[in-house]
Amino acid sequence: VFGDLIIEKNATLTMHCMVSMPPGSKIILDPKATLILDGCTLTCRCENGQWEGIEISSSKKSNPTIIRKYKTSVENVKNPF
Repeated sequence: VFGDLIIEKNATLTMHCMVSMPPGSKIILDPKATLILDGCTLTCRCENGQWEGIEISSSKKSNPTIIRKYKTSVENVKNPF
């Protein structure tokens, strides 16, 4: 990943592996988006680096969904969800 990761309305992203986010980046979830963290690791592997975390965009009618399964870990993050 080279920057922010955006999951758009009605889209689903499933992660099963290690994902290294660049420093200062974030995962953005639009309304009605789904993020499935299925045994993955979200981290920043740059020396002394941290990524921003997951930003949730919601509306009055709908919210995004985050599903955590198995041994998912979130590391080196400034704003954990």
